[in-house]
Amino acid sequence: MAKPAIASKATVKKAAVKKPAARKTARKSPAKAADSQDGTVKVRLVKGLRGAQARHRLSVKALGLGRLNSVRELKDSPQVRGLIAQLHYLVRVEE
Repeated sequence: MAKPAIASKATVKKAAVKKPAARKTARKSPAKAADSQDGTVKVRLVKGLRGAQARHRLSVKALGLGRLNSVRELKDSPQVRGLIAQLHYLVRVEE
C-alpha cells in the first residue's frame, strides 16, 4: 500500500490582533447598601444549598448560615463583602 502524499504545512504568520483595553466598572457591593452605623451587616440565606457548588456551600458555612432563612449579623469587612458577592444568588443583605 502506498502512503498518501502529505502536503507540507506552510508556515503562515497570523496578524497580531489588538484587543481593546478592558474597562473596569465600579460594581456596587450589596454590603455597602445596607451598611449599618456600627459597621455590621445582616445576611440572610434565602435559597437552599442543593445544587450549589461545593465551594459555595463552604462559603455559606463560613458566614455562619446554617439553614434556609437563617440570619447572621457580621462585621462589615472586605472578606465578608467578598463572600457576599460570591454568594449573591443565595443570600440577601438586610438593613
